[in-house]
Amino acid sequence: MTNLRNQEEQHKETERALRISEAKFQGLLESAPDAIVLVDVRAVIVLVNAETETIFGYDRKELIGKSIAMLIPEHLRDLHTEHVEDYLSNPRIRPMGRDLNITAQRKDGSQLPVDIKLSPYETQDGQFVISIIRDITERRRIEKEREKLVSELQNALERVKTLSGMLPICASCKKIRDDEGYWKEIESYITEHSEAVFSHGICPECEEKLYPDL
Repeated sequence: MTNLRNQEEQHKETERALRISEAKFQGLLESAPDAIVLVDVRAVIVLVNAETETIFGYDRKELIGKSIAMLIPEHLRDLHTEHVEDYLSNPRIRPMGRDLNITAQRKDGSQLPVDIKLSPYETQDGQFVISIIRDITERRRIEKEREKLVSELQNALERVKTLSGMLPICASCKKIRDDEGYWKEIESYITEHSEAVFSHGICPECEEKLYPDL
Protein backbone atom coordinates (compact mmCIF):
# COMPACT_ATOMS: atom_id res chain seq x y z
CA MET A 1 0.00 0.00 0.00
CA THR A 2 2.83 2.35 0.88
CA ASN A 3 4.50 1.80 -2.50
CA LEU A 4 1.21 2.36 -4.31
CA ARG A 5 0.62 5.57 -2.36
CA ASN A 6 4.15 6.76 -3.18
CA GLN A 7 3.63 6.01 -6.87
CA GLU A 8 0.37 7.97 -6.87
CA GLU A 9 2.05 10.92 -5.19
CA GLN A 10 4.93 10.81 -7.68
CA HIS A 11 2.44 10.68 -10.55
CA LYS A 12 0.62 13.72 -9.17
CA GLU A 13 3.89 15.59 -8.74
CA THR A 14 4.86 14.75 -12.31
CA GLU A 15 1.51 15.97 -13.63
CA ARG A 16 1.81 19.14 -11.56
CA ALA A 17 5.33 19.79 -12.89
CA LEU A 18 4.08 19.27 -16.45
CA ARG A 19 1.21 21.72 -15.92
CA ILE A 20 3.60 24.31 -14.51
CA SER A 21 6.01 23.76 -17.41
CA GLU A 22 3.22 24.07 -19.98
CA ALA A 23 1.93 27.23 -18.30
CA LYS A 24 5.40 28.79 -18.37
CA PHE A 25 5.86 27.83 -22.01
CA GLN A 26 2.47 29.26 -22.93
CA GLY A 27 3.24 32.44 -21.00
CA LEU A 28 6.56 32.91 -22.79
CA LEU A 29 4.95 32.14 -26.13
CA GLU A 30 2.13 34.64 -25.73
CA SER A 31 4.34 37.42 -24.33
CA ALA A 32 6.97 37.15 -27.08
CA PRO A 33 7.45 40.42 -29.02
CA ASP A 34 7.75 38.54 -32.33
CA ALA A 35 5.32 36.29 -34.16
CA ILE A 36 6.00 32.61 -33.45
CA VAL A 37 4.66 29.93 -35.78
CA LEU A 38 5.19 26.20 -35.30
CA VAL A 39 4.81 24.09 -38.46
CA ASP A 40 5.13 20.38 -39.15
CA VAL A 41 7.11 18.69 -41.94
CA ARG A 42 4.24 19.41 -44.35
CA ALA A 43 4.61 23.14 -43.61
CA VAL A 44 1.18 23.04 -41.94
CA ILE A 45 0.68 25.46 -39.04
CA VAL A 46 0.32 23.70 -35.69
CA LEU A 47 0.61 26.58 -33.24
CA VAL A 48 0.82 30.39 -33.26
CA ASN A 49 1.07 33.09 -30.61
CA ALA A 50 -0.79 36.36 -30.03
CA GLU A 51 1.75 38.48 -31.93
CA THR A 52 1.14 36.37 -35.03
CA GLU A 53 -2.52 37.39 -34.87
CA THR A 54 -1.53 41.04 -34.38
CA ILE A 55 0.95 41.20 -37.25
CA PHE A 56 -1.02 39.23 -39.82
CA GLY A 57 -4.58 40.10 -38.83
CA TYR A 58 -5.79 36.50 -38.58
CA ASP A 59 -7.46 34.79 -35.66
CA ARG A 60 -5.37 31.77 -34.70
CA LYS A 61 -8.30 29.48 -35.53
CA GLU A 62 -7.98 30.65 -39.13
CA LEU A 63 -4.29 29.69 -39.22
CA ILE A 64 -3.99 26.37 -37.40
CA GLY A 65 -4.22 23.46 -39.82
CA LYS A 66 -3.45 25.67 -42.84
CA SER A 67 -0.29 25.88 -44.91
CA ILE A 68 2.16 28.56 -43.84
CA ALA A 69 2.16 29.59 -47.50
CA MET A 70 -0.98 31.62 -46.74
CA LEU A 71 1.33 34.13 -45.04
CA ILE A 72 3.37 34.52 -48.24
CA PRO A 73 2.38 36.66 -51.28
CA GLU A 74 0.87 34.45 -53.97
CA HIS A 75 3.53 35.21 -56.57
CA LEU A 76 6.24 34.04 -54.14
CA ARG A 77 4.60 30.84 -52.91
CA ASP A 78 6.26 28.46 -55.38
CA LEU A 79 9.67 29.84 -54.46
CA HIS A 80 8.77 29.64 -50.77
CA THR A 81 7.79 25.97 -51.18
CA GLU A 82 11.22 25.25 -52.67
CA HIS A 83 12.91 26.97 -49.74
CA VAL A 84 10.81 24.99 -47.24
CA GLU A 85 11.67 21.69 -48.92
CA ASP A 86 15.34 22.62 -48.98
CA TYR A 87 15.28 23.56 -45.30
CA LEU A 88 13.46 20.39 -44.21
CA SER A 89 15.99 18.27 -46.07
CA ASN A 90 18.69 19.78 -43.85
CA PRO A 91 17.13 21.39 -40.75
CA ARG A 92 19.41 23.83 -38.92
CA ILE A 93 19.15 27.07 -37.02
CA ARG A 94 18.94 29.98 -39.43
CA PRO A 95 19.44 33.27 -37.60
CA MET A 96 17.73 36.56 -38.31
CA GLY A 97 19.47 39.41 -40.09
CA ARG A 98 20.67 37.57 -43.18
CA ASP A 99 19.40 40.25 -45.60
CA LEU A 100 17.15 37.83 -47.47
CA ASN A 101 14.54 40.51 -48.26
CA ILE A 102 11.62 38.30 -47.22
CA THR A 103 8.10 39.59 -47.82
CA ALA A 104 5.03 38.33 -45.95
CA GLN A 105 1.33 38.98 -46.51
CA ARG A 106 -1.41 39.98 -44.09
CA LYS A 107 -5.01 38.81 -44.15
CA ASP A 108 -6.08 42.02 -45.92
CA GLY A 109 -3.58 41.37 -48.71
CA SER A 110 -1.11 44.07 -47.69
CA GLN A 111 2.53 43.08 -47.63
CA LEU A 112 5.29 43.71 -45.13
CA PRO A 113 9.04 43.08 -44.93
CA VAL A 114 9.98 40.49 -42.32
CA ASP A 115 13.02 38.84 -40.83
CA ILE A 116 12.67 35.14 -40.00
CA LYS A 117 14.62 32.83 -37.71
CA LEU A 118 14.10 29.10 -38.23
CA SER A 119 14.88 26.39 -35.69
CA PRO A 120 14.25 22.62 -35.93
CA TYR A 121 12.21 21.18 -33.06
CA GLU A 122 12.21 17.43 -32.37
CA THR A 123 9.43 15.88 -30.26
CA GLN A 124 7.97 12.44 -29.64
CA ASP A 125 5.30 13.33 -32.18
CA GLY A 126 7.85 14.04 -34.89
CA GLN A 127 9.83 16.92 -36.34
CA PHE A 128 8.62 20.50 -36.36
CA VAL A 129 10.05 23.88 -37.30
CA ILE A 130 9.78 26.97 -35.13
CA SER A 131 9.55 30.18 -37.14
CA ILE A 132 10.18 33.45 -35.31
CA ILE A 133 8.91 36.25 -37.53
CA ARG A 134 9.80 39.90 -36.94
CA ASP A 135 8.08 42.81 -38.66
CA ILE A 136 10.90 45.07 -39.90
CA THR A 137 8.74 47.74 -41.56
CA GLU A 138 10.06 50.47 -39.26
CA ARG A 139 13.66 49.34 -39.72
CA ARG A 140 13.29 49.45 -43.50
CA ARG A 141 11.76 52.94 -43.28
CA ILE A 142 14.72 54.18 -41.24
CA GLU A 143 17.16 52.55 -43.67
CA LYS A 144 15.49 54.27 -46.64
CA GLU A 145 15.58 57.63 -44.87
CA ARG A 146 19.26 57.10 -44.10
CA GLU A 147 20.00 56.17 -47.72
CA LYS A 148 18.12 59.26 -48.89
CA LEU A 149 20.09 61.47 -46.50
CA VAL A 150 23.42 59.97 -47.61
CA SER A 151 22.45 60.53 -51.25
CA GLU A 152 21.48 64.14 -50.57
CA LEU A 153 24.76 64.75 -48.74
CA GLN A 154 26.76 63.22 -51.58
CA ASN A 155 24.95 65.39 -54.11
CA ALA A 156 25.55 68.46 -51.96
CA LEU A 157 29.25 67.66 -51.66
CA GLU A 158 29.52 67.27 -55.42
CA ARG A 159 28.11 70.77 -55.85
CA VAL A 160 30.44 72.34 -53.31
CA LYS A 161 33.49 74.11 -54.68
CA THR A 162 36.41 74.67 -52.35
CA LEU A 163 39.41 76.97 -52.37
CA SER A 164 42.68 75.41 -51.29
CA GLY A 165 46.38 75.66 -51.85
CA MET A 166 48.44 78.78 -52.56
CA LEU A 167 46.68 81.62 -54.42
CA PRO A 168 48.83 84.10 -56.40
CA ILE A 169 47.57 87.55 -55.39
CA CYS A 170 48.83 90.99 -56.39
CA ALA A 171 50.36 92.80 -53.42
CA SER A 172 49.13 96.12 -54.77
CA CYS A 173 45.67 95.78 -56.36
CA LYS A 174 44.83 92.47 -54.63
CA LYS A 175 43.74 90.76 -57.86
CA ILE A 176 44.16 86.98 -58.04
CA ARG A 177 45.69 85.14 -60.99
CA ASP A 178 43.55 82.21 -62.14
CA ASP A 179 44.72 78.92 -63.69
CA GLU A 180 44.68 80.44 -67.17
CA GLY A 181 46.90 83.35 -66.17
CA TYR A 182 44.22 86.03 -66.02
CA TRP A 183 44.13 88.47 -63.11
CA LYS A 184 40.69 88.80 -61.57
CA GLU A 185 39.09 90.78 -58.79
CA ILE A 186 38.90 88.83 -55.53
CA GLU A 187 35.10 88.88 -55.57
CA SER A 188 34.94 87.50 -59.11
CA TYR A 189 37.51 84.80 -58.41
CA ILE A 190 35.87 83.57 -55.21
CA THR A 191 32.43 83.51 -56.86
CA GLU A 192 33.75 81.30 -59.66
CA HIS A 193 35.63 78.92 -57.38
CA SER A 194 33.25 78.49 -54.45
CA GLU A 195 29.62 78.59 -53.41
CA ALA A 196 30.13 81.84 -51.51
CA VAL A 197 27.62 84.64 -52.16
CA PHE A 198 28.56 88.26 -51.52
CA SER A 199 26.37 90.89 -49.91
CA HIS A 200 27.63 94.43 -50.41
CA GLY A 201 27.98 97.11 -47.79
CA ILE A 202 30.47 99.73 -46.57
CA CYS A 203 32.79 99.28 -43.63
CA PRO A 204 33.14 102.16 -41.11
CA GLU A 205 36.59 103.22 -42.38
CA CYS A 206 35.45 103.47 -46.01
CA GLU A 207 32.27 105.20 -44.97
CA GLU A 208 34.33 107.87 -43.20
CA LYS A 209 36.57 108.35 -46.25
CA LEU A 210 33.76 108.38 -48.82
CA TYR A 211 31.14 110.22 -46.83
CA PRO A 212 32.99 112.44 -44.34
CA ASP A 213 29.99 114.73 -43.91
CA LEU A 214 27.61 111.97 -42.75
